[in-house]
Amino acid sequence: TYNKTCEPNLSDISVQSIEPVYLPDVRQTTDLGEYIASCRSAASSPSPV
Repeated sequence: TYNKTCEPNLSDISVQSIEPVYLPDVRQTTDLGEYIASCRSAASSPSPV
């Protein structure tokens, strides 16, 4: 079996166009008396930013 990994040089890559993507910013604050927790994330991502 023959395997080869190819990595292009920067000169081999050119950007033809860029399309902007809108990701809503979600901010949440929970106040539990003495303790306040804040969380911020993009709406399409389950992980916090």
